[in-house]
Amino acid sequence: MLAEGPKSFDWPKIRCGERVSFLGPSGSGKTELLKALILGQRNAIIIDTKRSEEWEDVGEVLSARDIYRVRAGRYVYRVEPDFLTNPEHAERFFRWALLAGNRVIAVDEQLDIPQVPGERIVATQGRAARVGLWVGTQRPHGVPLYTLSECNHQFIFRLRLKRDRERVEEATAGATIDWAALENDYTFVYVDRLGEVFGPARMKLHE
Repeated sequence: MLAEGPKSFDWPKIRCGERVSFLGPSGSGKTELLKALILGQRNAIIIDTKRSEEWEDVGEVLSARDIYRVRAGRYVYRVEPDFLTNPEHAERFFRWALLAGNRVIAVDEQLDIPQVPGERIVATQGRAARVGLWVGTQRPHGVPLYTLSECNHQFIFRLRLKRDRERVEEATAGATIDWAALENDYTFVYVDRLGEVFGPARMKLHE
């Protein structure tokens, strides 16, 4: 799966330690794009809050006791209920990731993860430790502004709620987004850290 769009649209190079967001409702294509781009990353851990089978083709599925022994490759962590409800569990994980360094943490659905100081440190200071934080969410308005505003790369699909659009525009330094051009699923724009908008581009699904 790739994307096709205007000739001016160039895929960004995502460096180790950078922050990335994928914003859009269920079915819009954000998870598919996250999956396609994570395949280019090593030392990646995908936090699968949905505990679904859609991530099984991306990496090895880990149990809770295995997650802290990850060294290389791509791994899918189907979080147990206590990760979602116990801030201490989530805090230990994010602080471990920061100390381990040189990896990508991808969270698919950000709103399901407890907000803990460790995640904020990864979001704001992870680049020095080469720890990237990638987040996907259906509802940007519920994600802390520091998580979105620190993103180096944002891939934005259709968002129909005014508060979601306003949060995105606030987090992207006031980027001007043509929301009407994003009404179709699998269509997105890319916004860089300076608020410059590229696209729209349409994802191309390979059978």
